[in-house]
Amino acid sequence: MRTMSGATDAKKKKNDDDDVEKEDENNNTKIIIDLASRARTVLAAVRRLEENDEMQRKRRRLRVLVLGADRNEGATDDETEKIFKACGEEIPMDVSLVGPNVPKDDDAVVWSSSSSGRSAKEVRVAERERRLFHEKERGLTTKKEREREGRDEQQQQQQQQHDDACEYDIAFAFNAGVWGYDSWTESLRRAVERYPKMPVVVTAYSMKECEMDEDCVREAFEEEEIRFVWEAEENKHHGEKVGGEENGRENSAWMCFVSNSGEKVGFRK
Repeated sequence: MRTMSGATDAKKKKNDDDDVEKEDENNNTKIIIDLASRARTVLAAVRRLEENDEMQRKRRRLRVLVLGADRNEGATDDETEKIFKACGEEIPMDVSLVGPNVPKDDDAVVWSSSSSGRSAKEVRVAERERRLFHEKERGLTTKKEREREGRDEQQQQQQQQHDDACEYDIAFAFNAGVWGYDSWTESLRRAVERYPKMPVVVTAYSMKECEMDEDCVREAFEEEEIRFVWEAEENKHHGEKVGGEENGRENSAWMCFVSNSGEKVGFRK
């Protein structure tokens, strides 16, 4: 028989558990709100590029590549969809997350179940791949590499077919810190060479860091290889989350460049 004291203790424990669960839910909501500047930045960049290109976009799904992705772009497909929802409500989009710190399962590539079907979701996660972009594009060439990644021949072939067929409309490197990582140079070069019509938008925690990123990009490419659609400047769509060398707000500044070999800046008709 449960005593009154026992019943009270059980009720108190349940209330405590509910409070913890509610606190966790509130914290997750706050994180998603803090990261919503990504959606605002994507939407603003797309609109600006369309205006520069003087091209009316037909209603279709936008293919977005996120370089250097990590937990800030969502640890799960559900989180990613919520983070980019504000953009997806206006422009349905498929998001590909590529970076050395992408949260994932055991496979080298995690294909979202929603991306393989005919879902009409506003935002769908097309792929999650934990590796640097230039490593992804280079592919795995030896049996040892495939074994290390836990992939078999069929997986390798499927990935290569996907890479050959996939075209991205626009790439983003959020708070990249290009100036602080040598690996960015090779990934950015591979991106503009592989997808010459794809604009690349790089954001930073401050104008100073964005200008440093721009200097690194200019040093990495010959003048005739790329052109800047816009140089380092402030981004009014920044978030509130603080970071970087100067404790600035995320996505406080941005720049955009594209390969000079592409026909036009903008997106496929």
